[in-house]
Amino acid sequence: MSAEEIYQKLKNDKEFIKNLVNELSRSPEFINEVAEALKPQLADELKKVNENLTTLNNKVDLLNKRAENIEDLQKKALNELADIKSILVTDIKGTLNTIVSKLGSMDNKLDSIDKKQDKMIKQLRDINNTLHNLSMQVEGMARRFLANKLKSEYNVDVLVRSFEIDNVVEFDIFADLGDKVILGEVKARAGMKAVEQLERAIEKLLKARPEFKKKKIIPMIYAQHATEGLIEECKRKGIYLTLGYADLTPLKL
Repeated sequence: MSAEEIYQKLKNDKEFIKNLVNELSRSPEFINEVAEALKPQLADELKKVNENLTTLNNKVDLLNKRAENIEDLQKKALNELADIKSILVTDIKGTLNTIVSKLGSMDNKLDSIDKKQDKMIKQLRDINNTLHNLSMQVEGMARRFLANKLKSEYNVDVLVRSFEIDNVVEFDIFADLGDKVILGEVKARAGMKAVEQLERAIEKLLKARPEFKKKKIIPMIYAQHATEGLIEECKRKGIYLTLGYADLTPLKL
């Protein structure tokens, strides 16, 4: 049996191995013969094993290098992430500080605006109060004017006052002469709208208080300034228009 055949049987044939073991136990010389016969095959196997080990070691070295590269990449990535985090934190802090600063500036501006607004509101209230007081003064002058005119020119002594029906109508001038009633508006500057307002007010009064339909209605406008159009309209409609110091249309009782 050739050495190759013996080698193959040692690899694959269990019965052959068993018998070989028995023979080797009875004959030490046979052991030496078998070893000498198998040296070339064992040498080849050892060579293959060594080659495989070398290849395996090379692969292990390559994997170790790749692992080192991966570790380096991980460290680099972690360092870059740390840098990015630091930059982001710095930017966010800077942005937040800017926002807080701007909000503080806006608060100051809003406080300034509030103060200015409060000042303007106070000024408007003062102006409104002044206008209201002036209006009341002008209305008082108009009532005194009409009372004096009725007394001096017509010998009629009558109370001239304002007149109001809650949530319905209001007149600045009201003089009840029994069978006649003078209903008037007081304006600083009067135009055509003054006539429309006065006529609407009279309509509301007659609707709310039908008893006034039995009286002669004498409409009146007291104005510190009157337009030419208003003068012509008052003449046409028989409305008493006066500036106080001068009558622009006649009072017809």
